[in-house]
Amino acid sequence: MAVFSRQVYLRTSGSTNDHAITLSNNDPNRNTCTYTFNQVAGRGQIGRSWYTGADKNLASTFSWKQPDIPILEQFRINMAFSLAVWSFAAQHTSQEHLTIKWPNDIYYKNQKLAGILIQNVLKGSTIEVCHLGVGLNINEQDFPLDIPNPVSLRQITGQSYKLVEMQLQLTEMVSQHLANLNGDPAELKSAYEDLLYRKGQVKAFRVDEQVVSGKILGTTSEGKLRLELEEGIKEFGFREMGYVI
Repeated sequence: MAVFSRQVYLRTSGSTNDHAITLSNNDPNRNTCTYTFNQVAGRGQIGRSWYTGADKNLASTFSWKQPDIPILEQFRINMAFSLAVWSFAAQHTSQEHLTIKWPNDIYYKNQKLAGILIQNVLKGSTIEVCHLGVGLNINEQDFPLDIPNPVSLRQITGQSYKLVEMQLQLTEMVSQHLANLNGDPAELKSAYEDLLYRKGQVKAFRVDEQVVSGKILGTTSEGKLRLELEEGIKEFGFREMGYVI
């Protein structure tokens, strides 16, 4: 089981992923969770930023040492971590409307509840350290207007949450799901694909700067998205297609 024996709380952090990488370099022998309730320079995928209102939301990075996963199968880590964050959110809101927007955003209906950034440190043909970062919108009520389709648990449920308790719950859920990585890969893939946002629905997507109709079928073992278009089934890597929401 991936036990995160060291918990590092930061009163303020630029990016928990950046801080976690530094900590990991200085202490290579322990799994560590680095978290804050005040992240001022959060990072998303492909250089994008992630907004975290001070003392309202949760930003965490789980640094997992030597996960014993072949590089070619590293998408299994993405699936397990996405399922962990989904399961955490599912404890607090309706599972019916909660999905995983490929590859790893957590959506409530058509709004983004959580974003994930995974950074692997490679050594030869193995993953030496996996830094699993997540930003969760918990108590936010007023997002900046330039952020597309965000939502928080408080906006969904009307309840206010204690961030320390939420962090403990998240850590437990992450530990449980990472422990299942040595189980049946087919079961992991099936659980992940069953929760994919818009899977099996004919929807609009953006491909090659054009809006087309398509249907999500699932993913490949490498983590590419399988999309059924009019001209047939195609596979897309990250940022090679987009959703029209």
